Amino acid sequence: MTNEGNAHSGNAHSQNTNAPLDGTLVAPGTPLYSTPPSSNSSSPTTANAAASAAASALPGPGTFLSPNSIITSTLKGYVTTQKGPTSSSPLTISVTPVNPLPTLSPGSLTLCLCLRSTPSTITCQILSILTSVNSTPTFVPLKTSTHLGQIQSSDITTVSTSSPPSPDSPDFLGLQSYRPSDLLLTRITSSTPSSYNLSTAEDCLGVIEVKCQCGGKMVPENFKTVKCKECGREEERKVAKP
Repeated sequence: MTNEGNAHSGNAHSQNTNAPLDGTLVAPGTPLYSTPPSSNSSSPTTANAAASAAASALPGPGTFLSPNSIITSTLKGYVTTQKGPTSSSPLTISVTPVNPLPTLSPGSLTLCLCLRSTPSTITCQILSILTSVNSTPTFVPLKTSTHLGQIQSSDITTVSTSSPPSPDSPDFLGLQSYRPSDLLLTRITSSTPSSYNLSTAEDCLGVIEVKCQCGGKMVPENFKTVKCKECGREEERKVAKP
């Protein structure tokens, strides 16, 4: 009786790991697909087990092949399976994350760190992107490689005159609006293979945090000026309106 129950339980487990269903929500570490070890060895090596599993299925994004030849989930998400081009091709098993990492694209709102400020261009590192997490707007940090962006002088703020001021003008916006170590809210307007073009022309975009030369925190006096709470120093910035 006990042996029959154990056998039934083992068969059920085998069915669960050999028949993943598309759309099934799984947790990290969930076994998704297993293949019996190669029959030509009573004690198969990891390589033999991996080759045996690969003959029937392959691990896709969000999964990995364990040493005992079980395709296992690496994250919380939904199972997806993809058939190969022929009937003998292996099945590819993947897990799509519940909250996939957002991607940078035109229109995205980003939090940036100002790295360099010249009369014509502000160079920034994009730190995070605004997205929805559980229906709540949240800035999600970018965990991949460093993303750089540039704000051209014409995209720093809206200009009321017919043409932006010349870089030779004493009231040129570049150096006055943002300086290294400033935290900025920006919007991506376009991208190039090496960087993103950013804008802070909207009223809600601009600097949100500034450090003074003395090390103190500078707070907005208005939408064009920030003032240090410790030493009283004032500097010009294009401040983001709340």
